[in-house]
Amino acid sequence: MATITIQVSASADDCKIYDTNFTNTSSYFTAGNDNSSRSQSSAARFVNVQIPQGATIISAYLKIY
Repeated sequence: MATITIQVSASADDCKIYDTNFTNTSSYFTAGNDNSSRSQSSAARFVNVQIPQGATIISAYLKIY
């Protein structure tokens, strides 16, 4: 089974969404609750990931440092 490790390549490739506000200029990635009452989400984009047509991804995980 093949294993690949991929990083977000640019700060513009991750973002935070607070309530209805979107920002991709932050210097850090937020995971979990920030102890406020507002709704919060994060997203990451991984570019140039080569997955062969017909391949099956059995498992994947995101490790945040």
